[in-house]
Amino acid sequence: MPLRQFWRPALRLLWSAVGLAVGELCVFALDVSLPLRYLAASAHILVIGLAFLTRSTGLVYATAATATAATIGATWLKISGDAMLLVSLVVFNRSLIVLLIFVRVVAGTAFQRRARRLAKERMLAAKVDRILQGMPIIVWTAGRDGTLEFINDVSTRHSGSSATTLIGQRWRDVIHPEDLDRWATLWHEAIEASEPQELEARIRCRDGAYRFFLITAWPECAPDGSVLKWWGTAMDIHETRKLRREAQRVAEAHERILQSIGDGVSEMDRNFILTFVSDRGAAIVGKKRSEIEGMSVWEAFPQLHGGEVEDMLRAALATGRSQSFTTHNPVLSRWFEVTASPTDHGLTVVFRNVTETHEQAEQLHTAQRLESVGQLTGGIAHDFNNLLTVVLGGADAVREGGQLDAGDDEMLGLVAQAAERGAELTASLLTFARRMPLAARPVDLNAEVRGVISLIERTIGSAISVRLVLADGLPNALVDPTRFESAILNLAINARDAMPDGGSLAIETARVDVDDEYSARDPELAAGPYIVTSVADSGTGIEPAIRNQLFDPFFTTKAAGHGSGLGLAMVWGFAKQSGGHVSVYSEVGLGTTFRIFLPVSYEEASTPAPAAPEDAGVGTGHVLVAEDDPLVLDYATSQLRARGYQVTGAASGPEALAALEGIPHLDLLFTDVIMTAGMTGRDLANEVTRLRPGTAVLYTSGYPADVLTTDGRLDSGVDLLPKPYTARALAARLARLLAATSEQ
Repeated sequence: MPLRQFWRPALRLLWSAVGLAVGELCVFALDVSLPLRYLAASAHILVIGLAFLTRSTGLVYATAATATAATIGATWLKISGDAMLLVSLVVFNRSLIVLLIFVRVVAGTAFQRRARRLAKERMLAAKVDRILQGMPIIVWTAGRDGTLEFINDVSTRHSGSSATTLIGQRWRDVIHPEDLDRWATLWHEAIEASEPQELEARIRCRDGAYRFFLITAWPECAPDGSVLKWWGTAMDIHETRKLRREAQRVAEAHERILQSIGDGVSEMDRNFILTFVSDRGAAIVGKKRSEIEGMSVWEAFPQLHGGEVEDMLRAALATGRSQSFTTHNPVLSRWFEVTASPTDHGLTVVFRNVTETHEQAEQLHTAQRLESVGQLTGGIAHDFNNLLTVVLGGADAVREGGQLDAGDDEMLGLVAQAAERGAELTASLLTFARRMPLAARPVDLNAEVRGVISLIERTIGSAISVRLVLADGLPNALVDPTRFESAILNLAINARDAMPDGGSLAIETARVDVDDEYSARDPELAAGPYIVTSVADSGTGIEPAIRNQLFDPFFTTKAAGHGSGLGLAMVWGFAKQSGGHVSVYSEVGLGTTFRIFLPVSYEEASTPAPAAPEDAGVGTGHVLVAEDDPLVLDYATSQLRARGYQVTGAASGPEALAALEGIPHLDLLFTDVIMTAGMTGRDLANEVTRLRPGTAVLYTSGYPADVLTTDGRLDSGVDLLPKPYTARALAARLARLLAATSEQ
């Protein structure tokens, strides 16, 4: 039997003798780190050799010697899991041998897994090393005491030493001496706590300079919690720290600027979260910075949500344009002027408390409105008083004529009463308009209050108790006592109407020195000493919405027919014309207090001479009457002629001067103050007394304007008979003046 017939049994016998499967031979080669391709080639050569031995031993040597006897055509090897398939095509002596070997690994599985694991570990280690060396920061590991065990090559760029040179050193060897104590303390705490740590420290670099690094360390601990080693990083933050310090410096400068601004400043993001509020701003709104920073505007100030402020803030964000507006905060009872400007991050809002400015503007507006009303009132009062002079004087003259039945006399009495009420009305209007001349003199206000208290008690009734609190040692006040008493009586009547079910009324006097600060808050009240008379009631109080209208003429909250609305207007006009002020404080349900400020006078209080009784007797002398109203001129001249005076009438100043030329002796000039033709009564009087020295002058007017007054007070030496007047009052004043002139 040829040898080749025994090659298959011989192969099985050889493998059995070895005691291994074919796959184990491959695994063994793998275990000794032979590459798989060499393993496959070895197996292939072994198979071919075995095949060759089955043909001829002598030929084997010949083939080995010539290296041409056998040629491997192709080999294909596939290993999958624990199986291997090998296919070889062999051409030998023009014969084709196909080898197909399939081997399942039986005994080599553990070796195979170990080899694969080692290969993966080597690949992972190489990858990690590439990552660590490629990182831009220093990566290190150290023992428990901080001795470096590993450090990547980035350290060379900073230190100038190779990584291998640094291994074995400790961080404290390169840290700035000033940072060592802090480093030692932190390192000790880190070991004790076994927790990650972080420290900014200065590290020496290759040029000897120190740069700031952020050093972080994470502990690797044993099961008992003790530190075995440290893993960490070190990042160069020197430039970052410089930028951070510069940013901090800029931020501090920015805040100092914002804090130095007298207005309030706040910053908010696009969600209206307050990111910054200046100290001044927090004080303006009555809050602390810590209370509102970090809150939304609507949380800090709920009353602003859904109102004008929110609309304007949203408009600033939506349009990218600044919005300026003035708003009132009802909770704080303050007015604010606000400017909201868009920024990259949200809004910057600048606001200021303009309550005082707003109130001053309101006061100015009120004063201007009242001044306008006063101008109108003065003009009306002038003409109205001219008419009332004729009505009142005519009724009085008719009654003096006699021969009237009871009905006619009663009717004339009603006419006279109506005219007198009209005169009171115009007097109140002129007082409000500050056009009523005041006969101001030094007055003891305590004495004036005591003198009017009985009239007040009769007027307000017994259901209201009256209490006087009069300060001792008060200086005198410069005031028209008649107007003062009228003002106090008006305030008492106003208080009575506020207490329909009774109550209490307190009248108090005191000296108050108004300083510049108080005057700045109320520009209408000049700084200086004042005597203040307060009238306080326990009535219903005044609603805040109508307080700015209290002193308007004809404004009243009373029912129709229960007040003209001129009482408080007259008080206001009187106080202002006297160089003082009137203020009001009220709380709804608790009561109201009016305070009249009147200027102090250090002169002795004077008592005017008692007025001479009206004398309707026969007069003597020549009287020149100048009056531009023809009705009043006819009335005055006729009444004076009826009383025996020689009278010359003139409708203007120039006409009176022309008439003066035909009067040989003039005893008295009776002239209206405001006249047409470009000459006032004062101008006429000056010219007449220049031409006829010693001539007595009596002025009359329903509205003297500022012709005879200085600061609302009649000039010294001026005699004025206010319109409307009666014939008896006119005759009495003329008689007194002529008598005084003859005595001189």
